[in-house]
Amino acid sequence: MDAAGPGADIRVEGGVASCRGAWTVDGLGGLDRRLERFPWPDDPELVLDGTAVAAMDTAGAWVL
Repeated sequence: MDAAGPGADIRVEGGVASCRGAWTVDGLGGLDRRLERFPWPDDPELVLDGTAVAAMDTAGAWVL
């Protein structure tokens, strides 16, 4: 867990990928492995919603 709160998380519903938590070096633990097998939608258009992201550094931006 990061000082900014819970670690990074992402959920997809419909055509919206909702990102939340701390997208930082400390908050990214395990997310890369989850994203490798993540069930992305087939639709080529996807909206990224980052309104619930508590913190982001360059590591989090690179993963996103």
